[in-house]
Amino acid sequence: MIRVWIDEHECDVAPESLAKLPLNFDVEQLRDVEGARNGRTITLSLPVSARNNAIVGSSQRLYDTERFNEAHHTLRVKQGGVTIFEGTAYLVATEVREGGGGSYTLRATEGGADWVEQLARTSLSELDIDFSDRLTPEMIASTWEGRQDVCFLPIHRNNFERHYSASSEVVAERVMLTDDYHPFLSVAAMVRKMFARCGYTLRSNFFDSELAASLYMSGDYTRTDASAVRDKCDFFARRSAPATALADYGGRVYATKSVTSHTVGPVVDTANPTAVDSNGVLMSETFSTAGSFAFDESGNIGFKPSVSAKVGFLLHAEYTSAYRILSRERFTGFDTIEGLDGVKVQFALTNTFEDRRNEVTKNFSYRAVVFNHLSGSEYRLVERLTSGEEYEMGSWSARTALVTSHATLLPTSLTLYYRTSSDAIWVRYAGDWALYDGYINETGMVDVEVDVRFPPRDVAAGEMLMLDDFWFGGATRNMGFTLGVGTTLRPYFTAVAGYGSSLTFADIAPRRLSSLDLLRAVGEMFNLVFYTDVRSRELYVEPLEEFYDTSRVFDLTSRIDTTKGVSLTDVGLDKPQDTTLAYLDADLASHELSLEEGQRLGEWSFRNPLYGTKLSTRQLGRRLFTTSCNISDVVGSAPSASIVRVGDIGNDEVSADEPFTPHILCYKGLRQLPDGEYWGARQKSKSYPYATFCDEATNLCFEERGGVEGLSRYYEPMLRRERDKEYLALDLHLSPAEIMDLFTVDDRNASIRTLFRFSVMGESSLFRLSKVASWSVESGKIHAIFERIERD
Repeated sequence: MIRVWIDEHECDVAPESLAKLPLNFDVEQLRDVEGARNGRTITLSLPVSARNNAIVGSSQRLYDTERFNEAHHTLRVKQGGVTIFEGTAYLVATEVREGGGGSYTLRATEGGADWVEQLARTSLSELDIDFSDRLTPEMIASTWEGRQDVCFLPIHRNNFERHYSASSEVVAERVMLTDDYHPFLSVAAMVRKMFARCGYTLRSNFFDSELAASLYMSGDYTRTDASAVRDKCDFFARRSAPATALADYGGRVYATKSVTSHTVGPVVDTANPTAVDSNGVLMSETFSTAGSFAFDESGNIGFKPSVSAKVGFLLHAEYTSAYRILSRERFTGFDTIEGLDGVKVQFALTNTFEDRRNEVTKNFSYRAVVFNHLSGSEYRLVERLTSGEEYEMGSWSARTALVTSHATLLPTSLTLYYRTSSDAIWVRYAGDWALYDGYINETGMVDVEVDVRFPPRDVAAGEMLMLDDFWFGGATRNMGFTLGVGTTLRPYFTAVAGYGSSLTFADIAPRRLSSLDLLRAVGEMFNLVFYTDVRSRELYVEPLEEFYDTSRVFDLTSRIDTTKGVSLTDVGLDKPQDTTLAYLDADLASHELSLEEGQRLGEWSFRNPLYGTKLSTRQLGRRLFTTSCNISDVVGSAPSASIVRVGDIGNDEVSADEPFTPHILCYKGLRQLPDGEYWGARQKSKSYPYATFCDEATNLCFEERGGVEGLSRYYEPMLRRERDKEYLALDLHLSPAEIMDLFTVDDRNASIRTLFRFSVMGESSLFRLSKVASWSVESGKIHAIFERIERD
C-alpha cells in the first residue's frame, strides 16, 4: 500500500498516480560531477478533498493569500512501512471542475546533491585553507616539510645568461630567492575543504592515498588586467658598463649618484634601445614607454608614469663580490640588497669548496682554516699514518695556513691540536675547521646572480618615484664589488607578491577557477566516480574500478521476472569509436619534448573496433592542467637538482607576474643531493624540494613512460568492457526495502557497489549495476541494466 505525506500530514492519494517511480540511476552520471545534480523526480496527482485542501491550501481560489510554493515542503512516500521517496515538493498546477472535484499536481525531487551547486559558485580562493605568512626565504623553506596545504616550489622561468667575471675564482652562484619559487596548493586539502564547507563528509580511499596526498596544483597570485597601464608606462633598463667600488666601514656599496664614494652609480643607467654597452653591443631589448624611465636633474634614475599605476619593480642583479671564507657553509661577502621602501633582502653566499678532511691524499698541499680563530692561539695538524706513526702536516698561529700531507703514506685519521701560549700544553681542538685544496685562498672573488621583486606601491600620474635608493651590503670594509652589465630593472603592474609581502591563501589561489573546475579536472585524470548519500550527507569518491567491492557477490537469478525476456546488447554500441586522454597543450618545454619524440607528452588513445560505434572521438582530461618537464643544471651549487620548467607556447620566458596554464605535479618531499652539491639557502643544505610530473617512479602522463604505468590504467578496464562485454537488461522482483538498500552504501546488503551473478540460458556470469530505468510500484519490479565485467 502506498501512503503519502506532505510535511507531517498524510494525504489522500489516487493510486494510479504512483504506478511508476523513476529511480534515474545511471553509473555514467557518477563519472560526471554535474550528474550529481540529478536526483529522482516524481510527479503525482492528489485529489481535491477536505484533507488535501487543508494541506495544500485552497489554491483553486484566485485571491488566496497563502500560496503553497512560498514555503518549503517535504513530500514523503512509503510502501509497506518503508520510505521509498523523500524530497522537496512544489505545486505545479491546480485543476478545478465545475460541480466539484479536481486535482493538485505536485512535483518533488529527492537526492539532487546541493554540493555541486555550491562548488560551482565557490572560487578556489574562497576555500578556508589556513595559510597566512610573509613571503621570505625562511617561510618558503618551512613549507617543504611534510604534506602542507601550501608548498612553495622552485621553478625555472628563464634561461638566465651568466656574465662571468675574469676575476671570479669560483662557479657563479644563482641565488634562489622568493621570485624563483611559486606557490603550489595541495589538491587533497582543497577537496576536503570543499566538501566540509558544503556540510558533507568525504569517504575516499583515493584521497587518503599517498598519490593523492602528493598532488599539488600551481597557484596564481591575485591579479587584475594591467595591460592598459603597461602599454602606457612600461620600461626595461640595463647597465651599459660594469662599475667597481670598495665597501665602506659598514660593508656597503651604494647604487646611486647621490654619494661620491663607495658607489657604482645608478643600478641601471639606460633604457635607450639604440644605446650600446661597453663591448659595443646594441641594447636592442631596452625601451621606455612615454619616458617612464626618467632621470632627475642630478642624474638619478626614477619612474615617472603618464597614468596612475600600482607598480612594483623586479631587479635582476649580476655582480662580482669579494669573499672571505666564513664557515664550511658560507662566505662573507655582499649578501644583502636594500631597495625601495627600505625592503632589505638577505641571503647567503654559499661556500662551494669541498672540505677534504676525510679524503687526504699523499704528498699534497692543503689549506687549513680555523673558523673561530682567537688571536694568540697556535695550531698543529697531525696525521696518524697507516704505519701507526704520527706525522705533523704543519703548525701555525694564524686563522689559515698551508699544510702538506705525508709523502708516501696515507693517514687513518687527522687531529688538530691547539694551545693559547707557548708554555701551555697542546689539546685537541673542539671548534669548527676545514681542510681545502691548497690552491684555494681564504679570500677571493665570486660571481652572483639574484632576482629581487620589490612589492607594489601606488604612484600617481606624473609623480617621480626615485629608484636611486639601492645598496649592496653584508661585506667587510674595503671588500671589492663590481656591478655587471647583466643587471636589469623593470616594473610590473600586477599584485604579484614581492619580497616580504604578506600572503593569505586567498592571495595565491586562482580566483578565476571554481571549486567545481578543480574537481572535474581531477575526476577526469583518475576516472573518479562521485556517489552522494544525501540522507547521511556522505560523499563517496573513488576511481571507477575501485568504487566496486568485488569481494561481495549477490546471486539474483531467482529474482528475474521470467514472464519477460532478457536482452543482451554490446556495451560499445553508440559509444565513440576513439577515446583520447590528454592534457592542455600549453607548456613550451613539453611541446619541445613532444616534437623531439614524435608523440604528444601525456596523450594516450584507445580504439574500439566494433561496428555500431559512433565515428567520433571522446576527448577526456583536457579540463584544466598542462603537462610539465623538469630541467637540471640551473642552480650553480646544485647542478643535478631537477626543477620544474614553466613557460607557455610562444612565451618561453614567463615571469611571475604573467599567468601560465595550471600545472599538476607530485611533490615528493626533500631529495638528497650528491656529494659536493648544496642547495643555496641561509645554510648549505644537502637536500632540495623535488616535484615532478613524470620521472623514473612517478607518472602523471596518461601513457606509459619509462616502464611506469600512466593514468590510462584508470580507464583501460572500462574501455575494454566497451569493446568486449555486454549489457544485460531484465526485470527483477525486489521488495521496497531491497530497492532502497541498492542506494545505501553499507557492508550488509546488495547495493550499487557490489557485484551480481545471473544465470541466463544455462550460462553464469558476473555483472554490476549500470542503470535502473524504472520501478513499477504496482507489480514491485524494477527494470535494470547490468554490465558484464571481465572477472567471470
